[in-house]
Amino acid sequence: MKLLIDKEASLELFEKNKEIVEQKYCYNNTFNLLSHDDDVLTNVATGKWKIAYCFFRVFDKQDVYVRHACFYDVERHVMIDATATLLSSFHERSNIEYKIIKLMDYHEYIDALKKYHLEPALVEYLDIETETIRTELINDGCMALD
Repeated sequence: MKLLIDKEASLELFEKNKEIVEQKYCYNNTFNLLSHDDDVLTNVATGKWKIAYCFFRVFDKQDVYVRHACFYDVERHVMIDATATLLSSFHERSNIEYKIIKLMDYHEYIDALKKYHLEPALVEYLDIETETIRTELINDGCMALD
């Protein structure tokens, strides 16, 4: 499933939390936003948003994808991604495309963090799903990086 970013909502989330959002730290950013922003926690806890592990398209005109984490708005079927707002090309890009590895609700996410020693990338937990999507991207002629 390929989804697109909601740039406005992503910028709002970043502006509200810019002191905790760091470039190239999407897994930590997702965890920190969930831990520090009551609105994010409420949206995830009530099922309006899910935690999304995915590959995102790095450039509009190149088929290069990087493993990533952010939020998925269940009702509007868009990605909310505060980390992406820090890309130097964010404002110029027409859109940012995502390929979902796994969408998780609050309980699954917290349980996975507990089981895998609070490692927010969840590499081991999502190994099979990640490699499945990576293979799909490669078969489509794309490059899929960690």
